[in-house]
Amino acid sequence: MFLDSYSSFDLDGSDDRGLPDAPAEGGGVHFWLFRVACLMWRQGRNATEIAGYLNERSPRVDKGEIEDAIRNAAKAVGIKGTGTDGFDFGEHQGAREKKMPTARVDEALLGKLLRDDPDAICRLPFMSPDNPAEFTCAQIIDRLFPGDPFVCLSGPEGPATAFTARRQEWRGQEHLRPLIVPNPMTARSGLNQSGKETARSLANTGPRRYLVVESDYKKNQPGGIQTQAAVIRHLAANFRCPALVCFSGNGSLHTWFPVLPGDSDGPGGSLFQFHEYCVSLGCDPATWVRCQLVRTPGAWRNNRCRQVVVYLDLAQVHRG
Repeated sequence: MFLDSYSSFDLDGSDDRGLPDAPAEGGGVHFWLFRVACLMWRQGRNATEIAGYLNERSPRVDKGEIEDAIRNAAKAVGIKGTGTDGFDFGEHQGAREKKMPTARVDEALLGKLLRDDPDAICRLPFMSPDNPAEFTCAQIIDRLFPGDPFVCLSGPEGPATAFTARRQEWRGQEHLRPLIVPNPMTARSGLNQSGKETARSLANTGPRRYLVVESDYKKNQPGGIQTQAAVIRHLAANFRCPALVCFSGNGSLHTWFPVLPGDSDGPGGSLFQFHEYCVSLGCDPATWVRCQLVRTPGAWRNNRCRQVVVYLDLAQVHRG
């Protein structure tokens, strides 16, 4: 059984409770949460104690992720919760209360952006410093992920077909994989919070290299794509220069913003605030998750539409 190995963990570098120290960011924090929660349940600790301990040792992990790890660990070691939501986690507070930025859509500002820039969808390609038509899907991925890192791509069937391999192993197949994790992976697989090995998890996703913003406001509705383009032009002119903008093939635009030196993912950090502002302009909050799949630039969607790159600035690629 998978959990049998927990009784023989190597506890070198552990704290005074005999529990392993938290790894560095990108070193398997989510699996560490799960395994420490398993050990603490077996020590007879309650949910409040476990939550407080994990939050103290991993202050950058949000409250919801800690509680999910505790629930999954309880299930794994055969402990049942009580109460309406399973367990009483007490009043522990993570440094990040939200798993991803959330904000109400500012319809008034969106209307103003469209009125001020009604031809944004036509103007956007003319802003492009480089000509996207000169680059194939493979060449764009080469620029986004230089060298031979692990890259996670998924087929047209969806996230269940996600697979992680070296960049060179994907050569010649990229255009047939319409979904991609916009950050390099650290290994072919990792363990999720349930202890399951998977090709796409936070545990095997490296530090954020790109923040992809999906503008899907009123997707496939009148004025939708025009408003999305106006939002992107507004962001580019006032906040950050994008590396590329890709059409999803189904009514939305994906904009890749490079992570810059000094950017912070934490609450109040530059990236978090920027994405929260994007969400207020109708963008999807889900792309905040580092291992979230987004549209592969230049690949073919399963509806036989190409995910065309409409804007490309190679000077912004991999600036961090």
